[in-house]
Amino acid sequence: MTHFARHIAAASAAARIVELVANVAHRATRFPDLEGSLNSQHMAHAAEEISSWPGYAAPPLHCLPELAAWLGVREVLYKDEAMRFGLGSFKSLGGAYAVVKLVAEKCSIDTPAADITVTTATDGNHGRSVAWGAQRAGCSAVIYIHSQVSGAREIALRELGAKVVRVDGNYEASLAACKHDAKTHGWQMVSDTSWPGYSKIPLQVMAG
Repeated sequence: MTHFARHIAAASAAARIVELVANVAHRATRFPDLEGSLNSQHMAHAAEEISSWPGYAAPPLHCLPELAAWLGVREVLYKDEAMRFGLGSFKSLGGAYAVVKLVAEKCSIDTPAADITVTTATDGNHGRSVAWGAQRAGCSAVIYIHSQVSGAREIALRELGAKVVRVDGNYEASLAACKHDAKTHGWQMVSDTSWPGYSKIPLQVMAG
């Protein structure tokens, strides 16, 4: 028996065990609405905002009967995020929602949306959401990508109106460059990565 065949046999046996064993110790509790963490209020606000955007539609659910039969469960559903607002990205909502919230907070008579620049580092998907959010909010976007990000993703970001900066090295290098330039130019970071003292916007990204 090959290694792959042994893996399939083991997985199949595990699926049969899962079908027969119930977790009798489980006790249903409320979602942990903790201060400073993703909570129901964050998600409710995000749902209200995003569902009001023109073109919003719930993502389609695709039934996978063969996988359900193999696992020994009644039904397996796949939520298809690829069609969200035509962006072709499974992260199309979070960054855009955070940008819209940020611009609404910063915007005033003295600081119009056109004077605000948002920025982030990305492998592609989050940056696409931020660029689209900036387009929606009427502000500028500068997106940092590293050397391994594909040319097609760079083109997609530019097509959404973002200025794209490619940095030698990996994601961490692009994030470091993004942080430095944001501080230098007074740009607004919209990162999906948190660090000490920077958690509000990543929470909004997660809620979206």
